[in-house]
Amino acid sequence: MIGTNVDQKASVVLMGHIGIYSSEWDQDFFLGVPYALPPTATKYAAACVGYGSDHDSYSNVSEDCLYLNIVRPSSSVRPGSERLPVVVWIHGGALNEGSANDLRYNLTFIVDRSVKIDKPIIAVSINYRLSIWGFITGNEAIHSGNANLGLKDQRLALKWVKENIGYFGGNTSQITIWGESAGAFSVGAHLTAYGSRDDNLFHGAIMQPGSPLYYGSIRDWNKTAYNIVSEGMSCNTMDGGLQCLREVSFEKRNSFITETGLTQAGLWQPVVDGDFIQGHASEQLADGAFVRVPIITGANSDEGTAVVNGTLFDATLDNEEKTDEYSYIAPWLSARETNTLKFLESTFPRVISNPIDVQKLTIYSISYSPPFPPAISRQSGTSTEMKKFLHTDRMLNGILPPSRTEIAVWRTPTTAMQPSMPRVV
Repeated sequence: MIGTNVDQKASVVLMGHIGIYSSEWDQDFFLGVPYALPPTATKYAAACVGYGSDHDSYSNVSEDCLYLNIVRPSSSVRPGSERLPVVVWIHGGALNEGSANDLRYNLTFIVDRSVKIDKPIIAVSINYRLSIWGFITGNEAIHSGNANLGLKDQRLALKWVKENIGYFGGNTSQITIWGESAGAFSVGAHLTAYGSRDDNLFHGAIMQPGSPLYYGSIRDWNKTAYNIVSEGMSCNTMDGGLQCLREVSFEKRNSFITETGLTQAGLWQPVVDGDFIQGHASEQLADGAFVRVPIITGANSDEGTAVVNGTLFDATLDNEEKTDEYSYIAPWLSARETNTLKFLESTFPRVISNPIDVQKLTIYSISYSPPFPPAISRQSGTSTEMKKFLHTDRMLNGILPPSRTEIAVWRTPTTAMQPSMPRVV
């Protein structure tokens, strides 16, 4: 439900969980576990409503989406065996898209890897509300305690894990939270949450890359976006506009948000609310107001440039088409970025000339096209590796890469797709 805080008390489950076993990987999967009900968990639940290329591949999207998935090594969890460390994965996607159900984040291979190095773990991935559904930012939402709901969803999931993972063989004193991009920011936000209150929900944090420095005070564009939705739903003429929005059907709200272009990342974001986020993170960090746990942080090579559309690398574009490209992205660039782009364009030739190759790269540019034209990577020594969790030597749906020289190959220890894992699409 839009702008609705959920019960912050996670329930405890009993023994006798129903999951599925993978003989190929010797792992147990508990998928689509609701935060507050005993798990009967043999398939993925719905992804949370969001907007972006990730969501284009999700067939099951719903407001009813607060679920988590658990992958554990079967042979390592036996009566009397030592309880296993736990990692909780928080997906990225600019807090606007993505899901724990995404097969790139199935966690199977990293659990398998942990067993092979004799350090077995249990891995958990969580859904949380996104975009306006999780980060509505009007003043009423802030004053009523209904801002930053996506982060509060994550917190509730962490409470559930803390209270229940022991039933799955996990060690409740060895829980590490771990995220990428917006997921990494989320990890940082939990380090400073509630004025750095330590609820003992986690004991380590991994951010790749990110920090809690992302949020700030509510901005004019946040207010404008909220006002547009309120007016469009005829909820701006009365007190209790947030409750009015809740009473509008999901289909009507979602259609309006989509049609008016209020789906862009950045419109609905975490803000200082005096509750979950009590102040600017830079000030909290300077004051030492953060949870003291071991931290690993890093950067994923060229991560941001992965969203550049494949057509930008098309050697067949004429000058007029290139001008159109620049005019489209110019408003988003600083003067320095514009000069850098022009330098790259003049220094490194576009190397993809086959129209079919360009089309293939364009279709899956969000995760599969090289972040920069290969000529740049070859001549500058820049790595084109991007740490995502899915890699076969094919694109999605079996489409082959244009060539081994024109498509980056990403292999990381967290890379796996395997037949016994239920598919999302």
